[in-house]
This record gives sequence, C-alpha cells and structure tokens, in this order.
Amino acid sequence: MSKLLLCALVATTLVGLAACGPTIQPDQLVASIQPGMTQSEVYKRMGPPDRGYQTNGLDCFQYDLGKYDLGSTRNVPFSVYFDRSERVAGTTRAECQGRRI
Repeated sequence: MSKLLLCALVATTLVGLAACGPTIQPDQLVASIQPGMTQSEVYKRMGPPDRGYQTNGLDCFQYDLGKYDLGSTRNVPFSVYFDRSERVAGTTRAECQGRRI
C-alpha cells in the first residue's frame, strides 16, 4: 500500500472519529449559566449573543437555541440578564425585553 493511500486512510478515519465526539446540548449550556457569572464568562461559554437588549440601563444577551420541536419554525430563545456590575442576575427561556442595542 502506498504511503499516500495510507495517509489518506488514516486522515479519513481521524476525521470520522472527531465527528463522533460529544456535542454540548443547549440544555447543558443553559444549565451552566449561573447567577454571579460575569459577562465575559457568559461570552466564553455561550459565544456572542444573537441579539443584545437594554432595559432600564441593564444589559440582556439573547441566544437562539435552535428548533426543539420537529415541526417548529421558531428558534427557542434563551436570555441572560445582567445587573449593574455586569454579572448574571437571572436567565429565562424567553426573549429579552427592552430596547435592542
């Protein structure tokens, strides 16, 4: 067997195994956001928000978690509200309220 063919076979196998790795589910991400976390900790864990809002001077990051129901056409929203010190004050599975920023 030629070295090129052997390398291609090994590379294909490794890519296939990587695709079988664990994927973090939305419920796991949601559960990992705890009161008191900083905005940067949320950003590192969840990535950039899909939308940002402001209510009474407080920030809210809104994420779209995807479609949970097979027939659904809407993404399930997840909102993270921050207090004045930019720490998580609370979360909800609903859209952020307030003015979009």
